[in-house]
Amino acid sequence: MAADVLGVVTCIAKHLEMPYFCCECKRYFSVKIGTVTEHSKISCQKWAVAIYLLATRPTEISNVQLGRDLGIKQISAWLLLYNIRVVAYHCGA
Repeated sequence: MAADVLGVVTCIAKHLEMPYFCCECKRYFSVKIGTVTEHSKISCQKWAVAIYLLATRPTEISNVQLGRDLGIKQISAWLLLYNIRVVAYHCGA
């Protein structure tokens, strides 16, 4: 803990954001746990936009175009599309 100029104490530790706490197992967790976005550094908002674009476009979207639309690298867009397609396949969509 460190105090700033005004005396406000803030946490300076480097730790993951886990905003929720389970009273049964005594562990912190986030809403990403158990989903396709769990280990992704891409924001949930970009995941949601990618899923929306895939669901609403009549033709396939390329990873290059998705990368441009979301402002991410082409390889990240490819991995995002791959993960969405794997989940859709396993869900029977």
